[in-house]
Amino acid sequence: MTVRKINISEVTPDKSLKTEEGWVRMEVKWVCTEDTMGSQYTTFGHTIFGPGGGAHELHAHPNAEEILYVIRGHGIAISGDEQFEIGPGDLLFVPKGERHYFKNTHPTEEMETVWLYGGAPSLKKAGYVQVD
Repeated sequence: MTVRKINISEVTPDKSLKTEEGWVRMEVKWVCTEDTMGSQYTTFGHTIFGPGGGAHELHAHPNAEEILYVIRGHGIAISGDEQFEIGPGDLLFVPKGERHYFKNTHPTEEMETVWLYGGAPSLKKAGYVQVD
C-alpha cells in the first residue's frame, strides 16, 4: 500500500448532511475514508461548528470509537451521562456505542475540531444512530 497525502483545504464540505438528522449548522469534511484515501479501519474528519449553537446532536456509533480534538472555539460535549466544557487543546474519547453530542456555545465564534472513528473507514460502517 502506498502512502497518500491530502490537505484539508482541498476537501469539499459534505452538503448532504441534514439538520433533521442531527447535523446542525456544521461544515463537515470527510478527509480520510475508504472512499477518499483507501482506509480500511479509520475515518478522519474536520468539522467547523457554526456560532450560536452549531451542533452534532445526540447520537451513537455502534461500530466505532470516536475521538474529537478541539482546535479553536468553545462548546460542550456529552458522552454517556457526563457533560464536559470543551475548548482548544481538549480531546474527548467516546467508546463504541456510547451516546454523545457536541455543541458550539459561543454566540459569535466558530468551534473547529478534527475527529476520527476508530475501527470503521466510513460513517456507514461506523453506524449512525440518533438517540433521544
